[in-house]
Amino acid sequence: MIWMKRLTRKLSSFLVLCLLISLLPVSASAKSLTYTDEYGAWTYQVEMDGSVTILKCDAAKKNIVIPAVIDGSPVKKLGKHLFQNNDTITAVVIPHGVEEMEKMVFFNCDKLEHVEIPNSMQTIGDKAFSKCASLGDLYIPSSV
Repeated sequence: MIWMKRLTRKLSSFLVLCLLISLLPVSASAKSLTYTDEYGAWTYQVEMDGSVTILKCDAAKKNIVIPAVIDGSPVKKLGKHLFQNNDTITAVVIPHGVEEMEKMVFFNCDKLEHVEIPNSMQTIGDKAFSKCASLGDLYIPSSV
């Protein structure tokens, strides 16, 4: 009988320990990956929810269409400084499904004239369009 109580106590302690360990946050290191299409080479990372954040674009084209899906994962965020200081792009199409544009995405894009922002956009970061001297009318959806 005594050995049964000890076993039950040890088993209970073990289960509590397992529960506590399962509640600890898991830190996943984000790994940068590269995807290339006709608009350039996109550096991105896959987030914990399986969505993609685009971190960088090496493009020398005037008209850019940001991909909606990269390697089977939906693009939901444009990372900070994505096109900053790009003196080539004149027009950018952001696909439906992108929800967030971090700060300074188009900062100092002198030749940028037009950006299509989808209704799925919810957040546009600080100075996203600062110092875009050629940018004409910009429609920002009510979802932002």
